[in-house]
Amino acid sequence: MSVMRDTAAVTTAALGIGLAHQAYATARSLRRHSGYEHHVVWCRSGNELSCYRGAPAGGSGVTMLFASGLMNTSTSWLLLASHLSGVTAVLYDRAGYGRSLRRSEAPYHLQESVADAADVVKEVCFGTGPVWLAGHSMGGYLVHRLAGQLDNIAGVILIDPMHPREMVVSQPQREGAKGTDLTLRTAPLPVALGAGLLMDKGGVLSSAAGSPFLGRLRAEISAASTWYAAAREWRYLYPHLLDGGAPLEQVATPVYVIAAEATVASSPEQGGLYDEYVASGSAGGRRLELEECDHLSIINAPQAAQRLAQQIASLVQERPEPREVTS
Repeated sequence: MSVMRDTAAVTTAALGIGLAHQAYATARSLRRHSGYEHHVVWCRSGNELSCYRGAPAGGSGVTMLFASGLMNTSTSWLLLASHLSGVTAVLYDRAGYGRSLRRSEAPYHLQESVADAADVVKEVCFGTGPVWLAGHSMGGYLVHRLAGQLDNIAGVILIDPMHPREMVVSQPQREGAKGTDLTLRTAPLPVALGAGLLMDKGGVLSSAAGSPFLGRLRAEISAASTWYAAAREWRYLYPHLLDGGAPLEQVATPVYVIAAEATVASSPEQGGLYDEYVASGSAGGRRLELEECDHLSIINAPQAAQRLAQQIASLVQERPEPREVTS
């Protein structure tokens, strides 16, 4: 009986420590970003999004919305934004991430996130200067769809973006998605009960070594809200991608793809998909590659993020003109 009591006591203590860590991680994930204006946007979907607008930029006067990838929050852009000159950065969290609340009663679908992002652009981005859209991974696919639904967008920058046909053309992408599916189906509840304390964050976030924002990233990957939001999005995305998604829309603005060198090297088919993105936009877009980085380090690693910021600033200076889309 004493062994059972001891085991129960140890289990209770471990659960208590795990839950305390979960509370700490959640609290830290709710902090606002220092140096940014905080805005709350009440979307047509009913969702309540938390947005952050950086200090006004001189020079080009460009405002750029940054959309995060699956299981990433606005924190994932802080490193890049700290190196970005001549651009007013607008960061936001999709419904369910960070301080943003999902209040929509409808089943989740990607158009919900696209429409929410459109509300953010209209309320926080539009002003006197040109507006650009940028997105990483899932966020890249999202802002490309967004560009097809908004007028007066000056340019779109897709950073190692997800493509709706990537699982159709690439066996490695399909195999990798199986692991993602298993993780997002099984992990949210244990994380909510404190298992985030046991996660190998050093391995998961190895690409962010040396980043001044590593602590925030570590906390957010332990927050149950991050996992539940990602699982909800993935339940929609996985069958959508397996089916090949919808054809890319033609958009009335140049589309630039900045690919991670390792992504294209490991999956040559990905380069062709990125070229499809470029072809979907008006003249002037093109594909570029950032050397010595992969899908995560392109925005997480200090040196890669600095080089990425330089590429983005250079593209903005080209000041392309939007065109009319013909049906």
